[in-house]
Amino acid sequence: MKVKNNNLLEIFNGHPLVHNHGGGGVPGLEEVWDFLLTSGMRIYGIAVDDAHHFTGEFGPHRSNPGRGWIAVKARKLEAGEIIDNLEAGLFYARALGSNWRMCW
Repeated sequence: MKVKNNNLLEIFNGHPLVHNHGGGGVPGLEEVWDFLLTSGMRIYGIAVDDAHHFTGEFGPHRSNPGRGWIAVKARKLEAGEIIDNLEAGLFYARALGSNWRMCW
């Protein structure tokens, strides 16, 4: 598989049905990221919560917000600057309950 012109890779998805760690012969998202980095590709890892349930019960079997996010370093709250800074790696990603945090 050839990946071109990609700067970002989702390495954490907070949806309860996503298997971030892989399984059944499929590599985990961090393993895929490591493979791409080791092969010489410059690609940044991001985390998302993939939220769908914003009201009602918050629980481990619902797709609630706040499980994964990014914070972008930007001077202005403008889409163009945010996208440019994401692609330049000027952000950190965080996953709720994880020990990892990527920083600029």
